[in-house]
Formats: sequence, structure tokens, C-alpha cells
Amino acid sequence: MDIGVLVYSWLLAIGVRIFRPGIRTEFALVRAVNFLVFFAAVYTFSVYWRALADWRTRTNHETSIPAATPYTWIALGYLLFIVNFAWFVDVVSPDILVAAIVFAIAALLFKLNDHLPHGVVAYASLGGLLAVGN
Repeated sequence: MDIGVLVYSWLLAIGVRIFRPGIRTEFALVRAVNFLVFFAAVYTFSVYWRALADWRTRTNHETSIPAATPYTWIALGYLLFIVNFAWFVDVVSPDILVAAIVFAIAALLFKLNDHLPHGVVAYASLGGLLAVGN
């Protein structure tokens, strides 16, 4: 079984434990948790997109990523996110949580590639994210 599915079910269980919804409001709670997970995915995507832009700047433009102004880069990134993930707002699924974890992993990898010394915490965070995103 996928760990992302287990984490999603734990988030739902925590929400049920805290708010103790009735039979009529239980699905509304599930939708609210799904919406919070969607916003977490938006946040991790924005961190990933900034890390990708910083990496492109650090590599002296020797990549296959085309050059663009910062505003164009931001608009392109959020357009890609909206096109690919807007339908997740209405769907109750753990897939968006897995996407948020993947965005966080990618952002951390780009940040670790800055040729600066990093502590054990950064690598432990990467290991934890990889374990959860498995």
C-alpha cells in the first residue's frame, strides 16, 4: 500500500478526531481536509518553482530551460500547475498529497545542489520526505 494514501487517511482521522463531525457534516470535513492539502501542494509547488529558477540562474544558463523574465517564469509555472491540478480541488483523492510531497522533494534537491555545505537536518529531511513519498 502506498504511504501517501496512509498519510492522507491519517489526516482525515485527525480531522474527524478534532472536529467530531456528524453524519451530515463528515463529507464536508473530508472536502475541507482535501482543500487544505491542495493549498499545501500549491505552496510546495511555489517553493519548487523558485528553487528551479534559482538553480537555472546558478548554472550560468547552460541548461535546456529557456530564458524568460521572472514574471513570465512565474506565470508559466502557475499556468502549468492550474492546468494539471485544478481538477484536484473537486476530487477527493490522496494523489494531490503525493504531488505535494514530490514537489517538496524536488525543491529540496535543487536547494541541496547549491554547492554549499548542508547539515544533517537537510539530508534527514530529504530522507523523511523520500520515505513518506514512497
